[in-house]
Amino acid sequence: MTALETIEVLINLINTTDNLPAEAFNKHPDVLRAYAIVYGQDELNATLASKNDLHLNRFYSPDWALRAVVGQNAVATADIRVFFDKIENKYTRNWLILFLIERAVAEKEFELCEVMIAGLPDEDKGPVRYAGHRVLLKHYAATGNVVEFKKRLKLSKPAKFPKNEIGGFKALLIESFARENGYEKALELCGETIFGQQFAPAALRWTAHLMDLDKIEHILAEHASIVEHTPNAKADLYVRHFANQKPTTISDLDFNRVLEEVLRVDKDIKMGDGRLRDFLLMDLGSATSNQTQTTTCKKIYHLTVDKTGTILSFKK
Repeated sequence: MTALETIEVLINLINTTDNLPAEAFNKHPDVLRAYAIVYGQDELNATLASKNDLHLNRFYSPDWALRAVVGQNAVATADIRVFFDKIENKYTRNWLILFLIERAVAEKEFELCEVMIAGLPDEDKGPVRYAGHRVLLKHYAATGNVVEFKKRLKLSKPAKFPKNEIGGFKALLIESFARENGYEKALELCGETIFGQQFAPAALRWTAHLMDLDKIEHILAEHASIVEHTPNAKADLYVRHFANQKPTTISDLDFNRVLEEVLRVDKDIKMGDGRLRDFLLMDLGSATSNQTQTTTCKKIYHLTVDKTGTILSFKK
């Protein structure tokens, strides 16, 4: 069976089993046949034998199996799209179209991307058009394409969920631009209203290991607006200088200098689900090859390390 034939089998299965409860789904002959086609009869037998909740939960997801088949086969994206358009459940169909847009971006099929994005509903949530634009926005961020990023930004509806995603893309763009054009040009770009000085550290983080601590301090002194907008930039860049090289030797003088800067960070400042200072301590402790320095970080922040000093986990 060809990849396209397998895709057709799975799409027909999605349509015919969409509303089936778990037990009926798990016993359906087409469900079993499709699983065997994708994963093999032996894997089907082993999977069914290992499940003890077949009356409560579906033992696999046809749309995830579909993603796997698409990912494993060199089939033209345009040909796959023809089959995807036949999916009756609009939410399932549109989530899979977003998946296909990501594939088309990877293949640099940008005209096809535009067609598929235009076919998504222009709504406020779910698998919608602005989410498709964000796939391209991320691509232009990763490639440092400022012109196309700016064109795509408004279409990506920055005020819509998740809002922090756009900030991440801006930081990625600044870093990618700095890699190609140098941090000085990237810092100039941060002066534009569309970005802002809060993204300036991204222009330096990737290259922090190529500067010594004095050079980092000099740059921050020259560009005072960086610290003004990101007060913990020095601590972050000091740690990144060594973390980008880990494992590495850190002199006691440099270690104490970095640690002193890290301890100036307000311990209540959040970073994701944790605290910024804790993450900086974890990165510093894992960067050094000196067990005593790792232990110092551990004492400040209760890190779990193995016998070699490698940090395994940390308590919040």
